[in-house]
Amino acid sequence: MERSLPNITPRNLTRYVSKVRKRVLPIGPMVLLAVLLLPALVSAPYVEAQGSATVAAEPLFINLGLTTSIVVKSPEAGNYTVVVTKPDGASQAELNYSFVEQNETRETYGNATMGFRSVIDQVGTYRVSLRRGGEQVTEATFFATDKLVLDLTVANSGTSDNVCYISNQFTRGTSIVPRIYVQYASTGEYMTLADSPKAVVTFTLPNGTKMQALFASYLPPKGAWRNCFRQNWDDYAGPWNITAEASDGKGNYGIFVSYPTVTLPLRTGPLALRFGYEILPAPLTVTASVLDAATGKNATTTLSAGQRLRIEAKVEYLPPLGPLSREWPEGYLGLLNTTRGGVVTAKLGWGFYNETAKTFGGKSPGGLVATIPLTYSEATGLWVGTYNVTGTEPKGDYMAVVEARDRANPPNTGTGRTALFQVVEKVVEVPVERIVERIVEVVPVWAYGAMAGLLVIGAIVGVAVTRRK
Repeated sequence: MERSLPNITPRNLTRYVSKVRKRVLPIGPMVLLAVLLLPALVSAPYVEAQGSATVAAEPLFINLGLTTSIVVKSPEAGNYTVVVTKPDGASQAELNYSFVEQNETRETYGNATMGFRSVIDQVGTYRVSLRRGGEQVTEATFFATDKLVLDLTVANSGTSDNVCYISNQFTRGTSIVPRIYVQYASTGEYMTLADSPKAVVTFTLPNGTKMQALFASYLPPKGAWRNCFRQNWDDYAGPWNITAEASDGKGNYGIFVSYPTVTLPLRTGPLALRFGYEILPAPLTVTASVLDAATGKNATTTLSAGQRLRIEAKVEYLPPLGPLSREWPEGYLGLLNTTRGGVVTAKLGWGFYNETAKTFGGKSPGGLVATIPLTYSEATGLWVGTYNVTGTEPKGDYMAVVEARDRANPPNTGTGRTALFQVVEKVVEVPVERIVERIVEVVPVWAYGAMAGLLVIGAIVGVAVTRRK
């Protein structure tokens, strides 16, 4: 059930308060004063409080050589002076702001030809003081840094100018393209050649020397710094700890150092996880064949004692990215020869060839028959070796595996197999004289006497039969 408040008048206010104090809670003089003034407070008109002038820098975090805006807000007309003190405490610049009414005004700080006509050239905290009539009203600060942030990726150029693929492993002979994005640590803005014409960006080549990167405006979002180089056949190969450096000519600097090359032990082989960058030796292309030296035709079937086999191999440095590649690295393409310190060897064997163990046979029948060093022929550009058949080779499927390497450190290597040819039987050629000698060795002497006796008896019998007739 609701109860209505009594009609309070100044006359019965004292009596009502006395009752409330007895029945509810004791109240002090301040509560009584609030009750008395409540009607006046409710009916009083609202008056907006007058604010103070403010000053701020936008943005608050900036790089050397860039600009910020000094923003002054005034709640009324008036004249103000802003003084900016650099981190060294001695260098100052000031500018007057005038307001004809409540307003906001901003001026550039960091440009030598406009606004405060002063540049941001010191790292640290800048103090911004707002003054009026010689007295300070308020102040603010902003901070300047000299840090640049670099992000680097490396690509192999592909089959055309528009096809490149990001990688962290590269072979000798390919075009390698480091691409560096440079941003200001304060605002995240990209450093471009238009804004920083004196900028210098470099990266280290695998041999440790530096190469300057050029600005490519076509790379999104606002361009990047890049350049291309090629590894020759005998250039460095191994972990590539690439370092990129950038300066914008305004005092800002940044550096990128790649992660060391690490292979995680979780996986092995081509699926191994790797970090960092690495230059790999180039693959050599080996094309080999086994010929019958007498006919010049491919060896096919029976090997016979005294037969001579000729192993030929052509070893080449071909375009690393395949026949459609636009790559044409000068000094890389060509034949493996003695000038490049070539060493080429052929393994002649039969049965299954284990690529991993690099052996013939293993769990199945087979084995190595001979290891044949090959010699380079300047006339033909081929590596050549011979094998003389003994006639005692086991029958089976034969082939030669040719292995090649050059004198680079580590060497470029390659392997090629010849076509299979069969040894279907053992063929032993024995001269006629040797056959007669063998017969003489086998037949005993007494047999010759018995044969002579039989011949004499046969002759006598023949004569007797003739006389009877």
